[in-house]
Amino acid sequence: SDHLPIGAVFDWKLDVNSEENSSSSLDIRRLQIVDEEGNNVEDAIPQDEPTALIGEQQSFETPNHELAFLVKNCPFDTPEQKSDVDFLLQPINPPLDLATRTAPTPEQLEQLNAKREKKAELLKSSSLGVRPWLKKIWKVEKQVGKWKRRQLMRRKCDE
Repeated sequence: SDHLPIGAVFDWKLDVNSEENSSSSLDIRRLQIVDEEGNNVEDAIPQDEPTALIGEQQSFETPNHELAFLVKNCPFDTPEQKSDVDFLLQPINPPLDLATRTAPTPEQLEQLNAKREKKAELLKSSSLGVRPWLKKIWKVEKQVGKWKRRQLMRRKCDE
């Protein structure tokens, strides 16, 4: 379907105290933007640019430091959401072998798929103020994996 679930509420106020009661005395007092559930979008998004607060202006020694910063400062909606993120950031058991390109076992694939589904569910259920943080956390998590692989390969080359 090509229909998007969007909506807007316009609130026109007529200034009854005005001597001129023409159409020019109508003014829009408030524009409220709502999501598909009727929640006010403006209330969910901080006034300053949310991505500016998500570590963009920070510099970090390693991607691990950036990930720790993001998890610590993310304005999670609930404590359960934070514990879900902490769980998702844990390596699978047994961990993937970063040194070789060995295919994951069926058990590892099952764990990876479960984590992928949980991430999508978490993003879908999170508020608009938390979603940019979660997206950034997942992006930095990938960078951490690449960084760890590079570090491991450097150590192997040095030996």
